[in-house]
Amino acid sequence: IKINEAEFKVLKHIPRCSATNLKVNSDQADINLPNELKKVYGHMDMGIYLYPLNNSKISVNDELNIS
Repeated sequence: IKINEAEFKVLKHIPRCSATNLKVNSDQADINLPNELKKVYGHMDMGIYLYPLNNSKISVNDELNIS
């Protein structure tokens, strides 16, 4: 992944926290959100951990390249 001139290595995916399955102000599960995400988007990831490969500045609206 490259943002502007900053290059990154993907370390691993960030899974969805199971706490999202709980009713508000409760300890009871009412939905299996990770499974719903899998059905709709084909994965349960909520992000990725990146490791910087160089020392560069990134800013809002910088171009993002994925290769």
